[in-house]
Amino acid sequence: MMIAVLLALSVAVAGVPSPERTEDECAQTIPIEKGDSMPVELVDDTGRAVCSGLLEPTSSFAHLLAIEKDAKTAEELHALDVSILQTERDWYRNQLEQDRDVRWWETPQAQRTIGRVEMLATISIVAGIVAGAYNIGKGGK
Repeated sequence: MMIAVLLALSVAVAGVPSPERTEDECAQTIPIEKGDSMPVELVDDTGRAVCSGLLEPTSSFAHLLAIEKDAKTAEELHALDVSILQTERDWYRNQLEQDRDVRWWETPQAQRTIGRVEMLATISIVAGIVAGAYNIGKGGK
């Protein structure tokens, strides 16, 4: 009975549509245990099967459930990876939008040029002060 419940639950949760029923299949999942007689739902008075079905070994069904669990785990990891990639994409998109909104004097090329001009002006002022001080010192003698 537990297997039937797990099967029904796993199919319901997975959202897999149920296949169409055939006319001679069994109406429900019926558990069979070693040493017990065949359930009345499966055989008639002569001992013949009254419906068609498939007897799935318990270990095989457990393996199918494990595969399903692994698939769900992989799906969750995939969803997490997609979420991380979307976050990174949005971050890069925001960076591009911010780069488009930069004023011309804030661009790296303008900053380098401004720095060079500032350095040239500073060196010129310092050189002028040194030269003036030198000339004043020499002219006084």
